[in-house]
Amino acid sequence: MKIVVGGTGFVGTHLLLALTATHNRVLATYRNQDKKARTKALFDYENRSADFDKIDWRYADITDVPSLELALTGVSTLYNCSGFVSFEPKDYQKLLKINIEGTANLVNCALHLGIETFIHVSSIAALGAMPLPELPINEEAEWNRELKNSDYAISKYGAEIEVWRGEQEGLRVLIVNPGVILGIGFGTNSGRLLTKFATKNTYGFPPGTTAFVSVTDVVAAVLELEAKQLYGKRFILSAGNYSVFEIGNKIRAAAKLATVNKQLSAGMLWTASVLEYLPALFGLKRRRLSFAMVRSALSLDQYSNDSVREQLDFTFENIDTTVATMTEFYSKN
Repeated sequence: MKIVVGGTGFVGTHLLLALTATHNRVLATYRNQDKKARTKALFDYENRSADFDKIDWRYADITDVPSLELALTGVSTLYNCSGFVSFEPKDYQKLLKINIEGTANLVNCALHLGIETFIHVSSIAALGAMPLPELPINEEAEWNRELKNSDYAISKYGAEIEVWRGEQEGLRVLIVNPGVILGIGFGTNSGRLLTKFATKNTYGFPPGTTAFVSVTDVVAAVLELEAKQLYGKRFILSAGNYSVFEIGNKIRAAAKLATVNKQLSAGMLWTASVLEYLPALFGLKRRRLSFAMVRSALSLDQYSNDSVREQLDFTFENIDTTVATMTEFYSKN
């Protein structure tokens, strides 16, 4: 039996859409009923209401071992789509608790209960750096503790260490490292947040570049990699490298809004972050632009998707198609 841990999340919901199309019964974990309703809303939107009834929901909190042991009983394949995303310094301990300790709990339970396969949805944030900065980052990039890694990146890297430990102790493991995930969904997700930011923003976009990928491609790649049994490896999932300036204006074009021609400079971003720091320090205002976010917004990292394309002959959806579908959806939902 297959289980999607984090079945109410962005990737988890889309993975359930894919699995229920070919399986009569799929297990999934949830933590609250409201988020489960959001998953159902997407099934309804996709005219897949009947498939939603194929899901056997089990309550679980990855930081609570007893609930995990109950939820994971009778499972042969575990897809870990759970996790916590934040770039706020105040969330450091929470990131470690959920992303590292939570993954360790899942690995330990999987080993204890005899689960055979552990498929882990990670992030490009967990990747290291190349020896030469002009080289695109690939799966062999080594983690560098000396760099100013974000708290989020540290937590995702730590989670992967736990998964590799599981492999050493007998699990079949597979890790995917998606770029920024775009696509449709109810509730908060990276696609919705970026669409809102782009359509409301008239003062400029940061110049930084990173990898972007559609959520449907993430799910398709996971299932194809599993079908080919490419275990013991990790794969970068990216439709291409784009600047936030490019993606922001693609969203604005899809929404039939005027192009924003101004790029935010490093000085502007650092100044804004510093001005937010003191009020946030005294609890007077929620910080929206942490130092880690500024470093990310200015980073010019490039990521290679050669490995997954070669192993699967995989073709990623054109990012313009992803953006157009996403922008239309969020204009109405």
